[in-house]
Amino acid sequence: METTQQPIHSGFNSKTTAAELAAGHDLTGKTAIVTGGNSGIGYETVKTLAGTGAHVVVGARDADKAKSRLAGLKNVSFIPLDLADPASVDAFAARFLSLHGDLHLLINNAGLFRLPQMQKDRRGYEMQLGVNHLGHFQLNGRLWPALQGAATSIWCALSGQLNQMGGVYCEDCDIADLVPDDSPAVRGVRRHAIDPENALALWKFSEAATGIQWP
Repeated sequence: METTQQPIHSGFNSKTTAAELAAGHDLTGKTAIVTGGNSGIGYETVKTLAGTGAHVVVGARDADKAKSRLAGLKNVSFIPLDLADPASVDAFAARFLSLHGDLHLLINNAGLFRLPQMQKDRRGYEMQLGVNHLGHFQLNGRLWPALQGAATSIWCALSGQLNQMGGVYCEDCDIADLVPDDSPAVRGVRRHAIDPENALALWKFSEAATGIQWP
């Protein structure tokens, strides 16, 4: 069943903290991965998930920085991950699968934005596309045997309000408004961004670019 692209009035917003979103959840015995979990929103996500009892595996590029930042956090471990390098993605997934049987939560948090100059990933694609999309596409595919759920934020991962919903663009802890393509609004999603034909084309391109064939 297709989910309508319209807000569900979740009761949360851009000011809601990760702790507030996780309140009432007991994730004891669950395993989570957070990419880019050594800084920013990713770090807050790691602390929150670990605080609810989950074992959290952090994937990040700078091992020294990550280990220093994560030191002292309980229920947290680290595996090196460079989403711009397909070999690193494969190595991360292989290492995780050798250590853990199930993956209950995959938070695809890591990303780049507005690089000061043109850069390319190891595949030869523009770096933001390579890291933010293709790297995570490959990672999700490699972890598929153990994966039970993937998201980009704690609300999307934990909220029961999204049960049986999928294929929607979320924003500020809610489903985003659908706005006209020529709208000057800063928030909201344009129709071309959720077009099924565009989505299928991107999926096929991503499979070809990464070598991942989903079951």
